[in-house]
Amino acid sequence: MQISLGCGQKREEDFIGLDNVFYGWNVIWEAGEKLPYQDDSAEFIKCHNFIEHIERQKWPSVFNECWRVLKKDGKMEIVVPNAERSIALALADPTHLSLWVAGTLKYLKGERPRNSDIGFKHWEVLENKPYEKEPRDDYILLKPKK
Repeated sequence: MQISLGCGQKREEDFIGLDNVFYGWNVIWEAGEKLPYQDDSAEFIKCHNFIEHIERQKWPSVFNECWRVLKKDGKMEIVVPNAERSIALALADPTHLSLWVAGTLKYLKGERPRNSDIGFKHWEVLENKPYEKEPRDDYILLKPKK
């Protein structure tokens, strides 16, 4: 199973789309709620231009739900604007409810000892680079540490 969180209007073949708006084909889902799938049931989760549109307080539950439904060797692909590269663009979009910076990955990896208990399951970062289609964005590929 492959999941696209914050799928938007464009339907992608071979993906189950989840969004908080119904487009006639996708599953309705609110970020922060439990994903409607069993543990270890997904091979791939895609979050393209989604994370910045939800409040930071929801990040632990979103990432932990993705961790839960991904298989041991599953992958999570993220494309997100890096506010360090373009704070003006990141702040200009009124639909951006949170900002992503490079240091955020330290929390997902559990490398922030005094803060590693804030609720994130731990992830392995397989890739972290500027996104080739939009250099202000980060392309991140994660694998759950299970």
